Amino acid sequence: MPEQLCRTVVERFPSRELAIRRLVLRNTEFSAVCDDHKACSEALWHWGYQGDKDRADEYRALLKEIEDEISAFLELGPSSTPQT
Repeated sequence: MPEQLCRTVVERFPSRELAIRRLVLRNTEFSAVCDDHKACSEALWHWGYQGDKDRADEYRALLKEIEDEISAFLELGPSSTPQT
């Protein structure tokens, strides 16, 4: 399960793969954010494929916010939760 959960996050942050895998196993909030990233990535691909530029742009903006949150988690380490 963690492999699938963090796949899109590792693809986006390949140099942080070890930290991502550790956080997924140790921090349920980070795992939830990874799940959001996966779902958002899939939705962005879907709407881009469907040719709905406006909806794809919305998901692109949401994905950026999620990635900012992931970056905050990665900066804080395995036991911390970022303040949002």
